[in-house]
Amino acid sequence: MPVSRAPHCGEVFYGVRTMALSVVHDEGGVLERRFEASSDGGRVPGLVWSPSGRAKPTATVLIGHGRTSHKRNPYALALARRFAACGWNSVSIDAPGHGDRRAADAEPEWPRPDPDETARDWRAALALLREAADVDDASLAYWGMSMGASLGISLIAGDPRFQAAVLGLMHANWPAPPGTRIRADAARVECPVLFMVNWDDTRAPREQAFELYELIGSEDKRLHAYPGEHGQLPEETRAAAEEFLARHLAQG
Repeated sequence: MPVSRAPHCGEVFYGVRTMALSVVHDEGGVLERRFEASSDGGRVPGLVWSPSGRAKPTATVLIGHGRTSHKRNPYALALARRFAACGWNSVSIDAPGHGDRRAADAEPEWPRPDPDETARDWRAALALLREAADVDDASLAYWGMSMGASLGISLIAGDPRFQAAVLGLMHANWPAPPGTRIRADAARVECPVLFMVNWDDTRAPREQAFELYELIGSEDKRLHAYPGEHGQLPEETRAAAEEFLARHLAQG
């Protein structure tokens, strides 16, 4: 029977903060749970999706959302369901100033989160889930477009746990020229990368997206281009991401 909005199912201690892991849904072969981690004293709300049943997931995919979005946007949710069918965990958190971390009286201008702060948030979430939900972070992958790609590049750079990454819709000047940080971190990315471009993108014009792609240091990288404006990714991109990650996670 599907479970929705169930009471807290357990508590663990992470640092000095108590968190509770609670079931949101358990249906269609996907278990969705809510959690809250603590990073530098701040709250990091997140979701973890896992295959229902007893089989232990074989890998964990981190899903980074774009600017003005949140951890449970429709595209991320569709990805998480696909990844659960592959036998993987998926994790998504609200970036600083987004989702449940956006104040009701926030300024109209959306923030551009600091990559170091966001990386700390991801590490806090993984540490908590490793203890509370037996989520293995030894074999990781990352998916992120737009802001999620920029923050993801800084997260995965030089981290040998990441076996593959799907990135895109981003340029080498984010958040503003000259884009020193993203350029340096892109050169340190070593895992295989699938990079997606919208051909008619006005936020991350294809010439600038190509520049960022060239900067990525991975020996195994490939680029897929699709017609449309920023974020207009067709259904086939989900299948492409799944196929690409499956190929490399199976080798991990």
